[in-house]
Amino acid sequence: MQQVFKRGIIGLIFFINFTTYAQRLKVKYDTDLRKSVFTYKNGETVPFSELIKYEEIIVRHTRHVTLPKSIGLLKNLKVLNLGYCKNLTIPKEIEQLTQLQELNLSNCKLTKLPSEIGRLKNLRVLNLASNKFEKFPVTLLKLTKLEELYLQSNRYLSKIPNDINKLSNLKVLNINNIGCSSLPIQIGALAKLEKLYLANPLRKLPEEMANLKNLRRLVMSGNSLKHIPLVIFKLKKLEYLHLSLNYIESIPPEIGELTALRVLKLRRNKITHIPYEIRQLKNLEELDLMSNKIRYIPSWIGRFSELRILNLKYNDIQELPLELGKLQKLEKLFLGYNELSYFGSIYQFKNLRVLDLSHNHLIRLSLVMYPLKHLRSLNVSHNKLLEIPADLGQLTSLKYLQLQSNQIKSLPPEMALLTHLTLLNLYDNQLQSITFDISKLRMLEALKLGHNKFEKVPLIIAKLRQLRTLELRNNQIQEIPKEIFELTYLNTLDLSNNQIQKLSPAIANTKAYDLKLANNQLKKLPAVLYKNYSIDRIDLHGNPLSKKQKAMIKKRWGNRASLN
Repeated sequence: MQQVFKRGIIGLIFFINFTTYAQRLKVKYDTDLRKSVFTYKNGETVPFSELIKYEEIIVRHTRHVTLPKSIGLLKNLKVLNLGYCKNLTIPKEIEQLTQLQELNLSNCKLTKLPSEIGRLKNLRVLNLASNKFEKFPVTLLKLTKLEELYLQSNRYLSKIPNDINKLSNLKVLNINNIGCSSLPIQIGALAKLEKLYLANPLRKLPEEMANLKNLRRLVMSGNSLKHIPLVIFKLKKLEYLHLSLNYIESIPPEIGELTALRVLKLRRNKITHIPYEIRQLKNLEELDLMSNKIRYIPSWIGRFSELRILNLKYNDIQELPLELGKLQKLEKLFLGYNELSYFGSIYQFKNLRVLDLSHNHLIRLSLVMYPLKHLRSLNVSHNKLLEIPADLGQLTSLKYLQLQSNQIKSLPPEMALLTHLTLLNLYDNQLQSITFDISKLRMLEALKLGHNKFEKVPLIIAKLRQLRTLELRNNQIQEIPKEIFELTYLNTLDLSNNQIQKLSPAIANTKAYDLKLANNQLKKLPAVLYKNYSIDRIDLHGNPLSKKQKAMIKKRWGNRASLN
C-alpha cells in the first residue's frame, strides 16, 4: 500500500501521516456542466488531467452522492473508498475500472448492488458492511479474484448462497451481526480462507468446515452456543478462537488438539473448570476466561510458557496455585472480582506490566516488589487492606496506582519513590493526612483523596505542578488554601460534601474549568469568581446561597451551573 501513497492520492486529511499530498475529495453537482464532478475541499473542480494520475480516491461522510460518469475513465484507480456516502448512486461506468482492487461501500444504506460491480475482475477487497441488504448480492459471485469480503452488520441478510464456493480465492469473510442461522456446506470449499467471522445466530457449523485447512482466525461470539462445535477442533492451523458471550458450560478435551492456538477467548460463558488437555496449548499467548464460574485454577496453568495475557476476572477463585509463578512472560494479569484473600511473594513476574487484584478480600499485600520492575499499573482497590508495604516503592515504573475502597490509615515514606505515577487513587480509605513526600511525584496528573478523614487540604499538594484532577470530596475540610488555586494545569477541582464556609479571593487565579463545591456551607461567592472565565462548569447545589446569589450565578454560567 505504501507504493500507492507515493504515487499520489486524493484522500481524507487524516492520511497526512502517510503523505503530504493527501487532501479531501468531494462530489458535487455542477449546474453549469449539468453533471456531477469531483472537487477539492475548497469546492474547486479537480481537472481530469489530475484525476487520472491518482490510484486512490476517498469520498466519505457525504449525503446524496452521485458518482460522475467520468469515474470510468480513471484507468489507474486501484482503491475507491466511498464509506459513509449515504444515498449513493453508482453509474454503470464503474465497470470500466479494470484495475480497481479495493472498493469500500460500507455504511451507504445500500439495499442492492449494481450488477456492474460483478465486472470488476481484479477486485480483491470489497467492503459492504453496515448496509441494508436483505439478500446476498449474487453479482459478487462473479468476482473470482476476491480475497476479502466484509458483509458484517447487514442485519436483514439471512442467507449465504450455496455457490459461495465460487469465491475460491477468499481469505477473509466477515458475516458478523447478520441474520444468518445456518451456513451452506459449500463454505468448506473455501480452501484459502484464513479469517472467518461468524458472530450471529449460528449455533451449528457444517462438518465440511473441517476442510478449511488454512483457517487461522475464527470468531463466534454472541451465538448462544451451549457447546463448542466439534468441527472446530479439526482446524489444526487455528491461532485465534473467540467464543465469548455464549452459554458454554464446559471446554471439551479436544481443545488440546488446537496446538497452534495463540489466543483463546471464552469470556462471559458458564464454564466451571479448566480441562487437563488445555495444557497442550504450548503456543498460547492470551487466555481470556473472564466472567465464568471457575473456582479452581489447576497447577498446569504454569505450562503456558508463552502466555502474556491471563484474564480471570469475575469468577469465584479462592486461591491460586504456586505454578502460576512460572509464567515468566506474563505481561497482564487480571484477577479482579474473585474471592482471593492472599496474593503472595511467590509470584515474581519479571515482565508483568498490568496487575489487577481489585474486588477481592485481601487484608495485606505480601509482595516482594523488586522483580516487578516493569509494572505500569497496579489495582488493589475494593479490598480490606489496612496498610501498604514499604517495598511498594520499588515499583519505580508504576504509572497507575489504584488503592481506593480499602481501610488504609497511613502510607509508607517509600511511596515518594514512585516518581512516574500519573494516577494515584486513594478514595474511600481512613486517611487523615498524607504521610509521605508526595511532592516527589512530579508527573502526577490525577489525585483522588475523596471519602477519607481530611480536615485540611494538604498544602504539599500545591507542589504537584502537573496535576489536572484533584478530588477531595466527602471529607471534613473547612477551607481551601490559596496555593491550590495556583495549580496551572488543574482542570477539575472537586471539594463537594465538605464544610467549606468561605472561598478565598485567590480563586480568581484557578485554571480549573470544572469546579465542584456541592453540599458545603457557602452563603456567598467572592465577586472575583464571576470574572474568572476559565471556569466553564460549576456545581454549587446543596449550599445555603441566597436567591440573589443564585440569580448572579445563573446569569454568569447559565445551564452550566448546578444549583438544585
